[in-house]
Amino acid sequence: MRWSYIIPRLIIVGLLWGFLAYGVDPLLRYSTVQSFQTVTGAKVDVTELQTTYFPPSFSIRGMALASASRHGKNMVQFDEMHIKFEPHALSRRRFVIEDGHIDGLRFDTDRNDDGPLEITEEPEPENTEPSWVTEKLTELGDEWLSNL
Repeated sequence: MRWSYIIPRLIIVGLLWGFLAYGVDPLLRYSTVQSFQTVTGAKVDVTELQTTYFPPSFSIRGMALASASRHGKNMVQFDEMHIKFEPHALSRRRFVIEDGHIDGLRFDTDRNDDGPLEITEEPEPENTEPSWVTEKLTELGDEWLSNL
């Protein structure tokens, strides 16, 4: 038995299992929040996002989409949303929802904070002069073109 062959593969399988068990849900939660905030222009709160692989499904608990135009109000809020996908369609890169339900759906509810996103503008760089690296690269480029 060659341990130099088995140990790296066990480490790779362990890392993959660790990512699937502990990394996918936070990554999906973060991407869901960022996507909805980009679309709505207001804050989005997701309490928990949980995925399962057999059967393929996900659940979102405690989601609130703030209203960008009405401060202190949620556009939509729900307690839980569960979606189950058809496994055979996923193998063909199609998302077919086999079963889904939303519990506790409410519109125009009060919110603890204002809701709109704070837009921070990036400051203009004060030093607009080229750096020494840019000058050196320009000199080298000019020298190379003249030799060419």
